Amino acid sequence: MASPRVQVGGEPNGFVHQASVYGSDEEFLAMALPFVEDGLGLGEPVLATTTSANIRLLSDALGARAPLVNYIESIHFGPRPPERVAAFNRYWRQHVSTDSGRHVRILAEPIWTGRSEREVTAWKYMDSSVNAIFSATNVWMICPYDTRAVDPDIVDAARRTHPELVMRDAVVASAAYTDPALFHPDGDSGDLPPPRGRPATLHFDVDQLPAVRDEVSSYAGRHGVPHARAVDFVFAVNEVATNAIEHGAGHGTLRLWTEQDELLCEVTDQVTDTAGWRRLHHFAGYLPGHPIESRGRGLWLARQLCDLVEIRSDNGRTTVRMHLTMRP
Repeated sequence: MASPRVQVGGEPNGFVHQASVYGSDEEFLAMALPFVEDGLGLGEPVLATTTSANIRLLSDALGARAPLVNYIESIHFGPRPPERVAAFNRYWRQHVSTDSGRHVRILAEPIWTGRSEREVTAWKYMDSSVNAIFSATNVWMICPYDTRAVDPDIVDAARRTHPELVMRDAVVASAAYTDPALFHPDGDSGDLPPPRGRPATLHFDVDQLPAVRDEVSSYAGRHGVPHARAVDFVFAVNEVATNAIEHGAGHGTLRLWTEQDELLCEVTDQVTDTAGWRRLHHFAGYLPGHPIESRGRGLWLARQLCDLVEIRSDNGRTTVRMHLTMRP
């Protein structure tokens, strides 16, 4: 059976992002095997990143053709969404073909078990952001969701983060799909929760950037953050604060506080004239920008150095909140 495909917007050979909900080994293979076999038959590169059990199932079913597939357990892609996005981007760049009729196929099953509520929220955002991040590629990605291991709210979110759903022998458009620029997990407002307690606050402009770095470094030291991680965090905050000066209001506000085992730093800038202001989407910075586009590269560096970066931007106000786990 050929892998099911219907086109929902865009070019037939453009980015395709589908979700597949399954509840048994047989249902997993009914989706994954045709997808992989069709790709191999067309000479397309295929990456299968899923659980070790599913890799064995798929490899056994493929038989002699199994070595033609690239396999990696999802857990080895790292615990943070930017690491997963970077891995997919590297695979696409390594295998992209000048033949516009070919896809780069990725079977991409994330690991949801054992994640905190905050981590689950970050991964839902990533699932949605992929639609914007890879929109200009020829990646065809199917994301499996195992109902034996995944909570129902995560499955519900998948219907909002994937334009198409693989349903047995057909593919249908997801009626619940939400544009990534408008997506918020659980359908909430997307506002960042207020800090717990009273944060340390510093107002800054370009002349106060050294004071920003000193304040973050001192605050991290007082809270026992290992030196190497503190240095990375200072670098990330400096990049974001510099962005606020160069691309935002020219000045900003820094807030620092701790919650449980995390150090949090928030940089906010507010422009008074929104005529030429551009909203910064929450998925900005997942991929490195062009070397001369410092705002995109600064956010990318922050995402690489922090455990989580959250972005909210509206009505001339942009807030970037950075999280760092304080434990070694």
